[in-house]
Amino acid sequence: MPKQAWNIFLGFLAILAIGGLGFKVYQQQLLLDKAKVDLSAEQQKSEQAKTNGAASVNDLRTKNATLEKNLHETMKMVEGLESQKTALEQAKATLENANNSLSTEITRLRQQIQEADALKTKLETDLKSQLQSKDVTISQLEGKLSVDILNRVLFDLGKAELKAEGKQILSDVATALQDLPNRPIHVIGHTDNIPFKGGTGRFRSNWELSAGRAVAAVQYLQAEAGIDPLRLAAVGHSEYHPIANNDTEAGRAQNRRITLVIMPEELKVEEPPAPDPEPEPETEAKPETEAKPADSDAEKTSSTDTDKEAAKAPTPPSTPEPAAVSTNTPLPTRSSATNAAPELPRIPQPRARPESAPQPKG
Repeated sequence: MPKQAWNIFLGFLAILAIGGLGFKVYQQQLLLDKAKVDLSAEQQKSEQAKTNGAASVNDLRTKNATLEKNLHETMKMVEGLESQKTALEQAKATLENANNSLSTEITRLRQQIQEADALKTKLETDLKSQLQSKDVTISQLEGKLSVDILNRVLFDLGKAELKAEGKQILSDVATALQDLPNRPIHVIGHTDNIPFKGGTGRFRSNWELSAGRAVAAVQYLQAEAGIDPLRLAAVGHSEYHPIANNDTEAGRAQNRRITLVIMPEELKVEEPPAPDPEPEPETEAKPETEAKPADSDAEKTSSTDTDKEAAKAPTPPSTPEPAAVSTNTPLPTRSSATNAAPELPRIPQPRARPESAPQPKG
């Protein structure tokens, strides 16, 4: 083979080698560019993933804080529910106690009504003749018993001294009350509406007359019938609680009455304890060397003259007390200072009654 042809062949081979090498370099460059693009994409993805991860962390932290807050509120709610449960249990126990107390109260009221019914029956038996003559009326309501006794069998007109027939009725009522030793008894005096005009007796008004008659009945129940004075009370209602028309003599006779109200046992009045005496203020001791000033003769003379004038001055008449008188406390004959009854006021004797004045109808 000629040398020129050989050179051409070698040159062609070199060109082929250089072309193949260049092609490979080109391919490597393409691969490198692609790798760079992929690396950039991966870097972007990594940055995005990092950003998303930070956002997820923040979101998780927020959710964690919310969960912790919800847990705290739930614990507080649980504590509140526990408190409410305890309060409900206490309220339930209170309601049960109230229910038991109510049942006990209902039982006690039923017993009192039964006692009042039995007492009413006994009084109706013992006072049969007075009931038939309409001198006594008995009524019962919710354990409270009322016995109305007309004054015509108890007192004379305008008087407050018990008649023999009235004493017997009061004794019969007291005997029937022996089985109920703890029931308070209110004795109420009533009159008609005819006023006193210049009365000459012990009483000068219907108030005084109604109260005086109630006191007379109470004193008889205590002294003669043996009723505990702590159970008794005397009240005067004068003419202001009529049960009939005062325009007729028959109606006025119905209104002139004494009412014995046998109260339920829970209304018994207890004596309040005496208050403790207040301590006396301490006084500073004066020095022994300090001399006490002597009273002057003028002061002594003035004091003596004042005492003499006070002794010569007339004593003003005593004013009568209101008509309502309570005898819930024992009479002064007892030795107890706290249970002693107050002394009744002395009512002055009024002037002579004119002959033309109408007689009292109380």
